Amino acid sequence: MKSRNSSLNKRYDHSYNTKDRGGMRKGFIDFGKEENVKYYKAKEGTNRIVIVPYKIKTKSHPMVVAGKMEIGDIDYLMDVHIHRNVGAANSEVICLKMDYNKKCPLCMQAMEYKDKGMTKEYGALKATRRVVYNVIDADDPKKGIQVFSVSHFLFEEPLISESRAYGEHIDFADPEDGKIIKFRGVKVKKDGREYLEFESFRFEDRDRDTKVTDEMIDEAHSFDEYITIHTADELERILYGEDETEAKEENNDRAERRNERKDEDERTDKEEKKEDRKKESSKKENDCPHGHEFGTDCDKTDDCKKCVKWEDCDEAAYSKKKGK
Repeated sequence: MKSRNSSLNKRYDHSYNTKDRGGMRKGFIDFGKEENVKYYKAKEGTNRIVIVPYKIKTKSHPMVVAGKMEIGDIDYLMDVHIHRNVGAANSEVICLKMDYNKKCPLCMQAMEYKDKGMTKEYGALKATRRVVYNVIDADDPKKGIQVFSVSHFLFEEPLISESRAYGEHIDFADPEDGKIIKFRGVKVKKDGREYLEFESFRFEDRDRDTKVTDEMIDEAHSFDEYITIHTADELERILYGEDETEAKEENNDRAERRNERKDEDERTDKEEKKEDRKKESSKKENDCPHGHEFGTDCDKTDDCKKCVKWEDCDEAAYSKKKGK
């Protein structure tokens, strides 16, 4: 449990320290052919959820790239900056600059809009922060794990702030000691849009039905396995009207090549471990049960008279002598 708390504490600190920085759509997270992915939709009025942490499995995770977490750590959310309504397909794509410190043509285009005074276009294209959680509906736990995608500004920022409101932070996502998160959804209308804002965050003790188990953590979606990270060239093609399918196919080809290399490394690792076990086993078989040197001290001690490995030791001694 120590390692879990350590990784979650790092994530709490990062989320709190960056809280003021400024449903999922095509291109952001792609579960592919994975079946039975359920989605949680917060409602107007009272909501109660339990966050289920997940295991980080790839180097694509932004916190791994930043050197702040490691593969094998557990995280309680996927926190990325995205560009929305990109290209003809109105895609959501991850910002290369904000999360991976790489050249991002979408940020460059957004700044060009800003410099030209095109505030509407700038506002539509600039990167915004989004978070995704694995959650359990505390009022209906039988629904199982659901994916909750929401604006960082509207949800994570007030959540993490409230968890620090009384000094020492509330460890709300800890598998054993975490809390039920209770909050209100308030419907607002702005600029012709209608959406929910979230307020009145409170933390309640979990009960038997809302306990997070190791099995649930294993079942939770490791979001770093499903995020789509485009290259700068691919983002340009998406932005300027080329079919995103082609860009995604190139991305998938690279992922397939990475998987092939990973499989080859795993096979090599397994073969090396098998050979090491074989050598270790052989070494154990050729050990003298009395602590003498096998194949060298044969018939030199009284222990040899009743030794169960005398024949093997004598054979080894003969082979050594013959080899000389």
